[in-house]
Amino acid sequence: MFAAVCNEFYRYDDQDISLVDHATSVLADERDVEHVFTFDPDDFRTLGFTVVPDDTGEA
Repeated sequence: MFAAVCNEFYRYDDQDISLVDHATSVLADERDVEHVFTFDPDDFRTLGFTVVPDDTGEA
């Protein structure tokens, strides 16, 4: 898993996305998760996720 996280970290090296957010993204992708609850929505949108509550209107 660490290698996959590092690959994603380098793939998005033009972005200021934390290693923790990349790790969350890799784990979410492995589990077919499409929605992420976060208070830091821009990074996860960049990584291809729908952000809750911002993108869905859910609270």
